[in-house]
Amino acid sequence: MDVVLLVGNDGVNFLSVVPTITNSPKGEKPRKDHKVLPGISYKDAATSNLKIAIIDKDNPYGKITTKREVLVKKTLMGELDKTILSASCSKTKPPTFRSWSYSGEIIRVTYDDDLTLEWLKTKVPTLKTWEGATLVAVRNG
Repeated sequence: MDVVLLVGNDGVNFLSVVPTITNSPKGEKPRKDHKVLPGISYKDAATSNLKIAIIDKDNPYGKITTKREVLVKKTLMGELDKTILSASCSKTKPPTFRSWSYSGEIIRVTYDDDLTLEWLKTKVPTLKTWEGATLVAVRNG
């Protein structure tokens, strides 16, 4: 395994562990190591910079209650539906997501590209999920 320095889309450097490429004896396939680190797949490592957290700015720890998480998800999915319906008319690529998780009273979203990140940064603060909601999308690394 080799350690390499990579630069993320946001210009932040990070280290990654990659398999060492070696020549194998004729007829044998080189061994593929599908893990970057124990328990971390290449897919997870490649998308680790594509994660944000949706937090409540009014809470000192950014936490969102379970009931409010349901409201945030429902409202954001409604905004996504509106965007997709309008995107089909304007022929632009709609936002795409890999996952949504909620644990420790924090919402974590994994997205597919920079267009989706910009969409989240624009939409999340405008969500009217409850009276006085002040939500923000922040990097989750």
